[in-house]
Amino acid sequence: MIEILLPGLIMGLVGSAHCAGMCGPLVISLACARGGTGNAWMSPLIYQFGRLAAYLFIGAGFAALGTAFSLAGWQQALSMVAGCLILAALFVGPRWTGGRWLTQWIQWVKSSFAAKIHSPGWRATMGLGFIN
Repeated sequence: MIEILLPGLIMGLVGSAHCAGMCGPLVISLACARGGTGNAWMSPLIYQFGRLAAYLFIGAGFAALGTAFSLAGWQQALSMVAGCLILAALFVGPRWTGGRWLTQWIQWVKSSFAAKIHSPGWRATMGLGFIN
C-alpha cells in the first residue's frame, strides 16, 4: 500500500508548487478582472468546481476508453501506437500533426474564455474553470 501512496504524495507535493505558482495567481486575476462582485469566497470555489468537473469528465472518458481497449485485448498495441505517434509528432512538428486544427482549437478556447470573463453569474465562473 505504501508503494502506491508515497509516490502519490510526492507527486502531489511537487504538483502543488505548480498550482501555487500558476493557478493561484490565475484565480486572483480572474476575480480582479470580473470586478470582485459577489462573495469573495464563493467565486473561487465555483471556479475550482468547474475546473475539477473538467478533470472528472476527461478522466472518466479516458478511463472508459482504456477499459474498453483493455477488455478487447488491444491495450498493449494501442499503447505502442500512441507512443510512436507521440515520438513522430516530436520529430515532425506541428505542421504535419494538425497544426491548423490546434490553432483553431486554441482560438476557440481564447474566444470562449474572453466571452465568459466579463459575464456575470456563477455559470460563467464555472465555465471559466471548465475551459481553463
